[in-house]
Amino acid sequence: MLQKFFVCASASLAIASFAAQAQDASLATPSRYGQNMVRSYELPATLIDRYNAAILEAIQSHAVSATPDSKEAFTPLDTWSGSAFGAGSHSGPYTLVVKVLGSAIEPTDLGARWQLSWNGQPGAIPGMDVPDARPGLPMQIAVASEPMDFKVDQNVLPSLKLLSAKNLRIERVRVEVWSGVGEESWLDWLLEWWPMLAGVLMWTALLLFLRFERKKAAKVTAEAEKRSI
Repeated sequence: MLQKFFVCASASLAIASFAAQAQDASLATPSRYGQNMVRSYELPATLIDRYNAAILEAIQSHAVSATPDSKEAFTPLDTWSGSAFGAGSHSGPYTLVVKVLGSAIEPTDLGARWQLSWNGQPGAIPGMDVPDARPGLPMQIAVASEPMDFKVDQNVLPSLKLLSAKNLRIERVRVEVWSGVGEESWLDWLLEWWPMLAGVLMWTALLLFLRFERKKAAKVTAEAEKRSI
């Protein structure tokens, strides 16, 4: 029961931290991704529904065909494009960050691959991978693109497409564009390490609870022995 409580607390923290980061770009403070947040977008719910339907279809196809890669192989869906922003030649580099709030469908590895472009020019962005994910437990996964410099001032249209995914149910997707060279902050450190910290706190509390229960049982046994004498 105590473990279930801490699992629920960890899930609530993931959801709360995702919601807390939904802020006006002008109010954002420097982070590991850059000095200034230029834009913040949310992918529409209709597109996320199509993502989830494609992922479930891939899982069902795997159950029928039992081919090793079918869980991650599905036809890429519509490309999402955000509103254009003004990119300066001297205010870069620019970094696009994809943050996903979601959960695993099955007790196995979780992953996703994205395709990024700036005004149609491809950009490099790493995949999302979580080994041995716990099904149904909300988590936030974030990946950042390789920084991009623009040689002339221009309006830039960021685009994103989900190429493949496995064992992932998506709740929300936020896309952020940052400018400048990033710097590590205490908030970045906390968001990165909170799952491990939550795990340590959970097991510490569990051990303390078991120790308390053992002492309580020993006391009851000792009192029962005294009464029997």
